[in-house]
Amino acid sequence: MAKTPEAEIMVLAEPEADMVAVADVIETAAPVPIESYSEPDPELPLSKDVLAAMNEYQPGLQWRLNPSSTEPMLQNGLLVTPSIELLQSVPQKKLLWLCLQQES
Repeated sequence: MAKTPEAEIMVLAEPEADMVAVADVIETAAPVPIESYSEPDPELPLSKDVLAAMNEYQPGLQWRLNPSSTEPMLQNGLLVTPSIELLQSVPQKKLLWLCLQQES
């Protein structure tokens, strides 16, 4: 039995309907939480030291604190570090200075 042109059109239309259904599911999915970064207090002694080192080693670099971060890292012109309290430990300071000395 030969397919009529209308039957072929319906077959081609079904995958498109499936794509629309998938797109609807994706659009209604819960948004992915974005980590919140905060700016360090520039009046704290460690913050002053970090800002001075940033100006020397990586001028133009921005700095943000991420409470869920476990170590300092560079991300596209942004220095992301753990909280100031955690950053005060000797191992964290060493990692921070190594990050600042990296070529950007």
